[in-house]
Amino acid sequence: MKNLKIFMLVGALLPLTAMAQTNVTEKDIEGGDIDEVVVTADPKQVGTLNEQPMSYNVINGNELNKQGGMNRLRDAARFIPNLFMPDYGSSLTSAIYIRGIGSRINTPSVGLYVDDVAYVNQSAFNFELADLQRIEVLRGPQSTMYGRNAMGGLLKVYTHNPLDTRNTGRQYRLRLGGATEDAMRYANFYTAHPLGYDGGVSFSAFYKGSDGYNRNTFLNRRSNGGESGGGRFRIIYNPAAYRNFTLDFQTGIEYVEEDDYDYYNLETGQIRENEQGRYRRALFNNSLRLELVQKPFIITSITGYQYLTDRMFMDQDFTEVNLFTLTQRQKMSNLSEELTLRSHADSRLQWVAGGRVSQQWLRTNAPVNFGSEGIETLIQSGVDKGFEAANAAMNPMGMSLAMDITDDEMLVNGAFKTPLLNAAAFGQLTYKDLFVKGLDLTAGFRYDYERMKLKYNSGAVSNFDFLMMRGAMTMMNKSFTSETVYQGELKNDYEQFLPKVALSYRFNKDNMVYASVAKGFRSGGYNIQMFSDLIQVSLKNEMMRTLAADPMLGARMAGVMTIGDDPSADATISFKPETSWNYEVGAHLNLFDSHLKAQVSAFYIRTKDQQISRFAESGLGRQMVNAGESESYGAEVYLNGWFPLFNNVMNISAAYGFTHATFTDYDEGINKGVELKYDGNYIPFAPQHTFAVAADYVMPLRKMESTYLTIGVNLTGAGKTYWTEDNTLSEPLYALLGAHVGFSWKNIGINLWGKNLTDKKYVPFAFVNMGQNFAQTSRPRQFGFDLNFRF
Repeated sequence: MKNLKIFMLVGALLPLTAMAQTNVTEKDIEGGDIDEVVVTADPKQVGTLNEQPMSYNVINGNELNKQGGMNRLRDAARFIPNLFMPDYGSSLTSAIYIRGIGSRINTPSVGLYVDDVAYVNQSAFNFELADLQRIEVLRGPQSTMYGRNAMGGLLKVYTHNPLDTRNTGRQYRLRLGGATEDAMRYANFYTAHPLGYDGGVSFSAFYKGSDGYNRNTFLNRRSNGGESGGGRFRIIYNPAAYRNFTLDFQTGIEYVEEDDYDYYNLETGQIRENEQGRYRRALFNNSLRLELVQKPFIITSITGYQYLTDRMFMDQDFTEVNLFTLTQRQKMSNLSEELTLRSHADSRLQWVAGGRVSQQWLRTNAPVNFGSEGIETLIQSGVDKGFEAANAAMNPMGMSLAMDITDDEMLVNGAFKTPLLNAAAFGQLTYKDLFVKGLDLTAGFRYDYERMKLKYNSGAVSNFDFLMMRGAMTMMNKSFTSETVYQGELKNDYEQFLPKVALSYRFNKDNMVYASVAKGFRSGGYNIQMFSDLIQVSLKNEMMRTLAADPMLGARMAGVMTIGDDPSADATISFKPETSWNYEVGAHLNLFDSHLKAQVSAFYIRTKDQQISRFAESGLGRQMVNAGESESYGAEVYLNGWFPLFNNVMNISAAYGFTHATFTDYDEGINKGVELKYDGNYIPFAPQHTFAVAADYVMPLRKMESTYLTIGVNLTGAGKTYWTEDNTLSEPLYALLGAHVGFSWKNIGINLWGKNLTDKKYVPFAFVNMGQNFAQTSRPRQFGFDLNFRF
């Protein structure tokens, strides 16, 4: 592995440029723009994206690669208006927010599909885009066609199609790269081969590693490095004798090891965790797509299977004090089947109908381990408070009582099974040229059913001494053991009817305006992280019950000891579904003889039972709560154009998104005598502004055949962003400057890139835990190189 890293660092001084091709024309430059409109094979879509009454963007994989590095979804998000993916620094948590709607934990509210196969668990969202062709971003509720957790929008990732080799012949692509600051190195290999005239087969593999750029001052070590690797095999069979049939099979694997959860204290500016957080994950994906094209309709079957196994270790107090740690292991399997029928695009009545069923099996083991200082601070202090009333009554007699926990460590076990069944039926009609030519009416619905269960087994054992004192004299010192257990099962069934109506007017095939109304839905769930809080309270009560049951102490303690009720698991763990109504108007425009593409949209969203993720008051993990109601309104503008400059081509794009997302009804009650009412506050993790500006200039070197120089610059930003419901912690608007210079000669491309060139210090993610403010470190200024071979 050491030799491989050295090879990567030496050989990587040199990246991929998107212009590594033999001929570059104005059409090539236009076709590679960030908002390229492509004809998609999505089984739920009739026609191109540009013909759909919705707000969307498309990111071309080559354009993303030009920015440098091995990219993930959050790198693409920087160029999309009103799309925000905070950098948690971990592959486990992948929060995605669109127009103020998103989720940090539990079920996602923005859907993700890879080659039309749904990814249902957020733990699988953060992966390397090693063989990316394009990403389609659909804003606004897509629940009618895509189901329960696409109420904010949808991301669709498409990988390279080996069928392209039927016209171009076999392909080989090798990409090597490296960067400063964290000693990042990466390699990506892709090859595709035709199977005669009957199909194609492809294989890709990648490696990525880094040493990290953070430093834990308590452990005196770098803290956020890691390595990952994986590959994908794909075969598409489209027999020449029967072109109406296509078989598409894929299988892939990715493994990642990371040093994570190294959050710094906002007051001290230092990372001081006494134990390094870690995350390990293996992810397997398999899918089979069968498509049959007939005269009246096209029928598509997509079967998907995903398996995930991971392990997360976190110093959950994020300090040098030995309070408590969390070790979480997950094993998840998901099997899905979707059957879709759709009409052809040339008919006046276009329609889509289908059904989907999926079953998820998820096992989670999440033990919390309290250290000696955690026992003293979080548990012993609570026990002492429980004896305050008794000691106040006994002080006139010169007596006092105490319980002293004798454990050096305390383990709170947690084993959970959360099987999930989801079934749906959906349909959508588009009637073109309604009343007048160009006026189209679209109407759709979805019936969604979900059956969710939680089987839980969580508990803890405590050893303690009971002391009865008269003055300085010990009258009794007796040892006891108490055990508390939460064991049981919760069940919930959810049903939703999800309609959508849209009216659009096409001036021509490239220009349209539209208005739409759609309902979004996000299912409820369970906060398994909260069992540590339940056990902590229940254990204190159980210790009191142990004393009350003692033959010698029971009668004596009855008058001075109060035993509280154990909190209900159902009331604490469960949270309700979230629904929304989205109203949107917009336009897709192609102007000045296709030199300028423009998209504009405005929206208003009303959300009921808003799900909000926050740290529990005790600090023992995060929980999802329902915040009442909220509203979000705003707009997006996206422009992309190209024009000749000094006989060459300049490509410019600009994106801006505005979101005003606030709570309209959020009363959390009274906590420690303070009323917590957040009506009018901004929703956390919803930047008020997102923007991106990018320019690329391509110059052919005329004295050298098939040789080009590309110069590009980009500016992206987001803010103001609030991190907490009380709006006391926030990050102002910030901007990041990037640039790249590429040189391509025939099938070789070399590119030098830089990110955050001004070395801007900003907060990509922050939170409050146990009264202290913590944040993720921003990525520093970074320079890198790529080298690309294509043959």
